[in-house]
Amino acid sequence: VEQSLLQLTVNGRYQMHELLRQFSQEQLERDRENLETTHDRHSRHYLNWVVAQHERFAGESQREALNAISVEFDNISVAWHWAVRRRTYNLLDLALHPLYLYCNLRGRFADGLALLAGMADALRNAVDEVGAGHIGDAQIRQHRLGRVLARFGQLQSKIDDQNALENLRCALSYARTPEDRAFALTWLGAVELNAGDRASGVSNLQKSIAISRQTDDQHNLFYALQELKNALWHSDFLEARRTCREMVAISRRLDRPDLIARALVDLASMENFLGSYDAATMYLHESLRISEAGRYRDLLGWVFDMLGWNSWCQGSDHYSVALTYYDRAFAIEDNLGRRSSAAAYMSDKALVLRDIGQIQEALELARQAATLGRQAGISNIVGLTLSHLGNVLTCNGEYVAAWPILREALEMLYDNGHFNMVLWTLFYIAELMVAENEATGTPSVGEQEHTARELLVCVGHHPVTPYVFKVRATRLLATLPSETMAARPDQPGSEQTLLSLDEAVAMVLGDHP
Repeated sequence: VEQSLLQLTVNGRYQMHELLRQFSQEQLERDRENLETTHDRHSRHYLNWVVAQHERFAGESQREALNAISVEFDNISVAWHWAVRRRTYNLLDLALHPLYLYCNLRGRFADGLALLAGMADALRNAVDEVGAGHIGDAQIRQHRLGRVLARFGQLQSKIDDQNALENLRCALSYARTPEDRAFALTWLGAVELNAGDRASGVSNLQKSIAISRQTDDQHNLFYALQELKNALWHSDFLEARRTCREMVAISRRLDRPDLIARALVDLASMENFLGSYDAATMYLHESLRISEAGRYRDLLGWVFDMLGWNSWCQGSDHYSVALTYYDRAFAIEDNLGRRSSAAAYMSDKALVLRDIGQIQEALELARQAATLGRQAGISNIVGLTLSHLGNVLTCNGEYVAAWPILREALEMLYDNGHFNMVLWTLFYIAELMVAENEATGTPSVGEQEHTARELLVCVGHHPVTPYVFKVRATRLLATLPSETMAARPDQPGSEQTLLSLDEAVAMVLGDHP
C-alpha cells in the first residue's frame, strides 16, 4: 500500500490507478474460469455483507449501516447482477429485503427498481423453464418471484407507477408464508386506497393486520397500521388516534429510528388536527432530527410539508417559515420524482401565498399542482389539489370557474371516503357562496347565504373537521347576518337542526347548477 499498486483513501478504502485497473480487468477477462471465480467471490462477499448490515438496522447503528451500504452500493449492484446471472437465488433471497429497505429509506427508488427488475425477469424465465415433472421447483421459484414483486410493486407505488397494483396482486397470488402474504396485503391495500378502492383497501389491510398479530410480525404490523390509519383518519378520528399510539409503541419496542420518525409525524398530524400546534411542532422537530440524521429521503419531504402545514395553521406570524418548509418539501419530492407528493405540497403552499395576498402566484401554483395531481392519478391528491385550486379561484373573484372545480373535488373526495377533506371543501364552497352573494348584491339573507350558513354549521361541528377549518368556519359564520326561525320555518337546516355530512354534500351536489 502507498508504494505503486494500491493507495489508501481518506475514507479507509483502497484504490488503484484507472489505467492499471483497466489493464487488470483485461488480463482477468482472458482467463474465463478465473474471471467467473473472481466474480463469484465478489458477489458472495458483498451480498452476505448486505445481509449482515440488516442486523444493524435497529438502534443507533442503523445510520452507520445505511451509510456503509451507500458507500458500497456500486459494488453491491455489481454483485447483485452477477448473482442474478448465475442464478444464486438463495443468496439473492437473503439480500432482497435489506437492500429493498435501504433503497426505500434513502429514496433510491429507481436504483431499487432496476435491481429488482432483473431478478424478477430471471425468475419468470426460470419458472417457465421448469418442466411439468418439477412442480416443487416451480412453486419455490414462484414464491421467490412473489417476494420480489411485492417489494418491486411497493417501490413502484413510491413514484406513482400505475403498474404497482398488478405486481402486488401477482405477488399476493404467489405468497406461500403468512409473513409474505401479510407484506403483499399491506402494500396492495395501500395502493388500492390511493386508487380510490376504499372497501378493498381497508379489507386487505385488516387481513394483513390479523396475520401480523398472529405471527407477531411487528415490522409489518407497523406499516399495515399506518396505512389503515390513513384510511380511518378521514372518517373515525378517535380510532385513527388509537392506531397511531399503537404505532408509536411498536416503533419504540423495535428500536427502529425510521419507524419512530414516521410515528412521530403521524402523532404530530393528530395534534395538528386537534389544534395543539405546539405539541405538533415538538413531535415534528424530533422526527426531523431523526430523519436528517438517518438521511431518510423517503420521509423528509413529508416532515417538511407537515411543518409547513402546522405553521400555516398558526396564522400570519408563521407564514414566512411555512413557505420555507414547503419549498424544502417540494425540492425533495421533485428530486425523487414523486408527482403526487410534489402536487400536494405545491397546493398547500398556494394557500399560504393566497393568505399573504399573492393571489396570482397562488393561482398559478394551484393550477400547476392540480395538473400534476391529475397526472399522478391518486384520488385524494386529485381531490385535494382541486379543492385548493377552487378556493384560490374564489379569492381571485373567478366564481364561475370555481364552482365546477369545487364540485368535482367534493364528489371525488366524498366518493372515496376522504371526509376530512370533504369538510374543508364544504367550507370553501360556503366561502364561495358568501363571496358570490356579496358580489352580486343579493339581499342579505337569500337562499344561497342560508345554504352557506348550514354548511358552515356542519363544518364547525363535525368531529372529523380539522381544527383550523372549524375556526375559520366559525369566524365566517359570525360575519353573516343573523337568521330568524321565522325566515325559514320549513327548512331542516334551520338553527334547530345540524346537517349530517351526507345531507350537506347532497345539498351542494344536488341543488347548485
